Amino acid sequence: MVIVNKVIMRPTFFPYPVFMTWFQMIIQLICVAQQMFAFMPPIEFDIETAKKVLPVTIFYTSMIICNNVCLHYVEVSFYQVARSLTIVFTIGLTYMITRKQTSQYCMIACGVVVLGYIISSVTEIRFSAAGIIFGLLSSLFVSLYGISVKSVINELNDNTW
Repeated sequence: MVIVNKVIMRPTFFPYPVFMTWFQMIIQLICVAQQMFAFMPPIEFDIETAKKVLPVTIFYTSMIICNNVCLHYVEVSFYQVARSLTIVFTIGLTYMITRKQTSQYCMIACGVVVLGYIISSVTEIRFSAAGIIFGLLSSLFVSLYGISVKSVINELNDNTW
């Protein structure tokens, strides 16, 4: 999907990443509403469940938007490097939210990832400050999404649907 999005978002073809994200989400909604996937249970709506799931929805939407905007500004190779910071954000946010300690080896690995990100940013051929910012935001929202999904699933008694 990343490469398809990058091909579609060529400046001469369709340089509108937020609109493209909106369109893709509308297609997803239509598919779910029409129950096009046999493995999905019937749709039900409960306002209390919706309130619990709202942060997950916000983080997911922000993640997809930032992914596509980052991809619009940078090459696919740097996009992958930018996404490598997800592990750094996940470890940092997990510590900040849950106070769960991480091993020294994980911290060293995170240092290597950050160093690689810095080297990649400096040597990027098509350097874009906006691309770097949206890459960082993308990694942040991917981390927040993963952490919030875990939290919400626990609140919903392990019901993943």
